[in-house]
Amino acid sequence: MHFKKQKSATLVASIFAGLCWNQSVAVAATFDFSNFPNSNGLTLVSDAAVVGNALRLSSSNYSRAGGAFLSNMVNVADGFTVTFSFQITDRHQLLDDGTILSGAAVASGGDGLTFVVQNYAQNALGLANSGIGYYGIPNSLAVEFDTWKNQKSTYCEPNNNHIAVQSLGTAANRPEHCASTDPADPFPNPNLGIYTPTVNFADGAVHQAKISYTAGSLKIFFVDLSNPVMNVNVNLQTLLSLKNGTDAYIGFTSSTGGAWENHDLTSFSFGNVPEPSTGLFLGFGLMAIIGRTIRRK
Repeated sequence: MHFKKQKSATLVASIFAGLCWNQSVAVAATFDFSNFPNSNGLTLVSDAAVVGNALRLSSSNYSRAGGAFLSNMVNVADGFTVTFSFQITDRHQLLDDGTILSGAAVASGGDGLTFVVQNYAQNALGLANSGIGYYGIPNSLAVEFDTWKNQKSTYCEPNNNHIAVQSLGTAANRPEHCASTDPADPFPNPNLGIYTPTVNFADGAVHQAKISYTAGSLKIFFVDLSNPVMNVNVNLQTLLSLKNGTDAYIGFTSSTGGAWENHDLTSFSFGNVPEPSTGLFLGFGLMAIIGRTIRRK
């Protein structure tokens, strides 16, 4: 009887160890920039630079664009979580008569920042102004934190403070939130989802966001990192052409135009597999079940 108990306990330990081992293997890569003393591990593009302990994606100047991507590709197909904080400051706006407004007089700065998954180039960068640094990057998905409402009706933007998920699959990405039937420039709707938060991105405070992906689901969190504000139905393996079917560059882009502001990242972390593996919970379950069986004998 003692032998059977020992054998069952060993079996449980073996199963649990194996499941835990598989869980650790699934976490293929983690990166944690709690601040930015330097840009090690990142590829900075154009206007992007380390300023103090922040990563400034684009500076408070007229018509700038910048970006920063992890220098090495990561596995995005199997799931990931990205958590970051950002701060938008020093807003200005150029009026039609040439007057430049600043500070409290600025109704809206521009243009915002984006989180991007792309398999195009390590130093990819799109257009400035309304392009928020990702417009034109093919084979990409972007999550906008948009601070400027473009007045053209073709943009279909709700306001100057919204989150939007944008992709045209392997084609060049676009910032419009609706399709175009213009014969000179037709394109399908690049927008996969949109949300307007009550908190102002550009109020000068540091704001936290999180993006969590599992196959078929992209969840976006803002301020409250426990409850998503968006859950977009998307599968990166079928939407994009990933290297080896799994890998892509991840990072951020930003831009300014006739209105401008500093777009700073103050922290950024990445980890594969956004939620604990079901295998790990299965291990706990098996331990409990077999444990009860042992006690009955």
